[in-house]
Amino acid sequence: MRSSYMKFLLRMTNNYLALLNRNIIDTLGTHSSFGFSDEPPVLQFEHTSRKFRETVLIWFIQ
Repeated sequence: MRSSYMKFLLRMTNNYLALLNRNIIDTLGTHSSFGFSDEPPVLQFEHTSRKFRETVLIWFIQ
């Protein structure tokens, strides 16, 4: 994807695409984190479900 198109999408979505957790979407084979840093998102754990914490967050530990 061209960088100008990504900038356009960020403007249109009020920068919400930048907050997307691409590491989880990569497990579906989309390669959506290509070109972005490997930093995990900052999550507010009080707004996540117990099941999410038990299954998804364990990926960050390993």
